[in-house]
Amino acid sequence: MDRRILVKLHLIMAAVALPLLLMFAITGGLYTLEYKPNLEKKEYRVTMNTPLNGDVEQMKNIVRQVLSEHDLNEPMGKVKVKRSGRHYKMKWSGKNHSVSLRASSRDNRVAVIEVKIPSSYHRLMSLHKGKGGDLFDAFAIAMSIFVVFILLTGVWIGLKTATYKALTVKALGVGSLLFLAMVIYAQF
Repeated sequence: MDRRILVKLHLIMAAVALPLLLMFAITGGLYTLEYKPNLEKKEYRVTMNTPLNGDVEQMKNIVRQVLSEHDLNEPMGKVKVKRSGRHYKMKWSGKNHSVSLRASSRDNRVAVIEVKIPSSYHRLMSLHKGKGGDLFDAFAIAMSIFVVFILLTGVWIGLKTATYKALTVKALGVGSLLFLAMVIYAQF
């Protein structure tokens, strides 16, 4: 392949992938430094005529009623209902907030609804962890391919340029040794 075309592809892919890579680098770095994302939690209680019986629509309607009273939209994600002992629990996930529903431990005719509203950093961390949905996941995979291409072409260009060949070989050696040393240190 012509070197000029390769350099152009290298630059274009780097520019396209940069925003996503910055997000991954920042969220990963902050998480490694133990700066954890936070959630705003709100809890509501509703008295019911009958205990929760595992009926998904009944449980969703209870949640919808509470969310409507507090000017919140219903989550757009999946609903999961599980039996826990003699009681049922529901989790309803979404991008803007998630909701859980369970019976009160004191009175099974009282439903406890917990709404979790993520911060912006929490949302970015969810994307970092692969919880962005199919379209975002496909985008992240494409950007991963871009990154591999960028790295390989960057090294290839360095090896093919007389002025940078020795520096590229040294840097590649140092990087490989550092990686190996860190793997051994961290895992063995």
